[in-house]
Amino acid sequence: MTTGYPPSSGDNDATIAADGFAPSHDLQRIAATRPDLHPILAVNPATPQSVLDLLAHSDNVAVKEALARRSRQGTTQTDEAAPPAQSQASEQIDAMAPTMAVGAARPQQSTGYGSAPQGYGAVTGAPGSTDIAQPPGADRPTSQPSVPSASPVAQPGPRQTGSIGYPAMNQPAMGAPPGQPAFNGPPVQAAPALRPKRRRGATAVAVFLPIILVLAATGGACWYFFGPSDAKIINRHIELSDDWKDGSVKKWDADVAASATPLVVGDHFLTYESSNHTLTAYTIADSGMTKAWDLEVGGDSSDPSTSFESTAYSWGDDKVVYGPTIIDLSSGKQGSVPWSESQSAIIADGIAISCDTENQCTAWESPQKKKWTITIPAEDGVNFSSMRGNVNVVTHKKHKYITINNVVLDLADGKTKVLGGDKAKATTNTDYAEDGWVVYEKNALNPGPDDPWSVVEYDLDGKQLSAYFVDPKKEESPLIYPEHYLLTIKQIHAYHKKNESPAPMTGLRDSGSSCINMLVPKVGKSFTIPNLEKKKENEAFCASGATLSPKKKAVKLKAQAQVDPNAFLYLMDVKREKQVEFAGIFWERGDSLIVVKPDLIIGYMRDLGKARGYKPEL
Repeated sequence: MTTGYPPSSGDNDATIAADGFAPSHDLQRIAATRPDLHPILAVNPATPQSVLDLLAHSDNVAVKEALARRSRQGTTQTDEAAPPAQSQASEQIDAMAPTMAVGAARPQQSTGYGSAPQGYGAVTGAPGSTDIAQPPGADRPTSQPSVPSASPVAQPGPRQTGSIGYPAMNQPAMGAPPGQPAFNGPPVQAAPALRPKRRRGATAVAVFLPIILVLAATGGACWYFFGPSDAKIINRHIELSDDWKDGSVKKWDADVAASATPLVVGDHFLTYESSNHTLTAYTIADSGMTKAWDLEVGGDSSDPSTSFESTAYSWGDDKVVYGPTIIDLSSGKQGSVPWSESQSAIIADGIAISCDTENQCTAWESPQKKKWTITIPAEDGVNFSSMRGNVNVVTHKKHKYITINNVVLDLADGKTKVLGGDKAKATTNTDYAEDGWVVYEKNALNPGPDDPWSVVEYDLDGKQLSAYFVDPKKEESPLIYPEHYLLTIKQIHAYHKKNESPAPMTGLRDSGSSCINMLVPKVGKSFTIPNLEKKKENEAFCASGATLSPKKKAVKLKAQAQVDPNAFLYLMDVKREKQVEFAGIFWERGDSLIVVKPDLIIGYMRDLGKARGYKPEL
């Protein structure tokens, strides 16, 4: 509703709102930040259709009458100004902008753009992206809104982490609670967002999800997590037992390759040595680890587009895909992928889905067994042939779904539901909610960091519930949730519209830094991060993201440089505000910790070539 008072004559936004030559992105910004100017936007012939669609949901009488008049007169987006009418709407608009005439609209450019911000997650199609090293950062916790930014390259594809919200600033990938950086990837993923360039032609659009090293986002078995309703998330992130808050106990040591990248897939601990391109597998047992095999996988570690770390991803708990090759983890034997060598695949709860450049997509239960084939309708210039990596799956009413941009896909039979149109759009991304879907879209031709996002909320059947713009200017603190947390549509709406966060903990960091320096529980005292000054010397190894244990007794902090999605920097007891010690592990020398099971953590001593198994101290 308007305030009832006209804007001052010096109100620049009011002048722009009435300007028939105003850029679309300025009008979108005003729509997101100045509801008192909505009546003026409703009569401006330069107002883009995306804004008019959102104004259609307004309860402002002036807005409703202005839109009805446009509809009757057929003047939407024409070269003529809307004629004056003696109505409540026109009187209100005249009162608001007595000195501003709505000029003739100039020819409108397309409101779509070829590049959208990256999300956080494991799926990728961009050069150098993989599941092994990244998010958005890799998957962030599920269904948690975050502030959007205009990062480079719009990337169509499924949501890696099924989290809520558009890509956030300094986030390598999509899928975390409001404001939480996705953290499964290399430091480069946290670089400041750049102004995207317009893409032309029918070139393949990279996956919208964050660029992450594909293999890393797949370590460990599939874990199922239930929300308050029948909704649940299936992905590769493993929840820590709350028992870890009391400390850790060393159980065994094993000799492994030194100076390598450690990864866990199923019951195999893998090391990749970039110096000699050697991949080594060790079988994990209760009493320790034994070497299973090693092989040379080739590739150029200096070239992200060909290196093993950039192109490998896991398929289930027993296979790794590397380019056109499948590696059987139990034997080390190699075979060929069932899809074309020019394609890659996304992995959803053990189902591989590969698409060609015409968006004909085939699902594979195994290299020998095809499940279904469909064609996804998409706008010109959008194709999904380069998508790869593990994605989050959400279950509703016994059906398993993934989302690819604004398309919801049923894993059982490949049936699709397009949200907000009839084709997949390159500029959209969909988040999972406990009771619906949330679609984010950038509409500006050349979006910048201050351009608004449109947000449309849907129920599970695809019925639109609400639509609004979100101003990305606010700077968010990382919001911290338990793993696999699903928000409801109501919670997401309240977060975006009222800034009401349901997060049980918030992280604080210095301006311009990605390092969390303090944790603030919603209940209890705040506490600082240990050894903060040392970690700030190298931000790649400071804590940039965090997740809570199921009962919120322990908080796990992760660095952007860590590869495996279940790897972390250190663990803290929330009640005692102390770091949980893991004997022999020192982050300063590049050591890391990886969650293998809720009650099993493996520590990797990089310089010593040792792996150590830990159990909770009971």
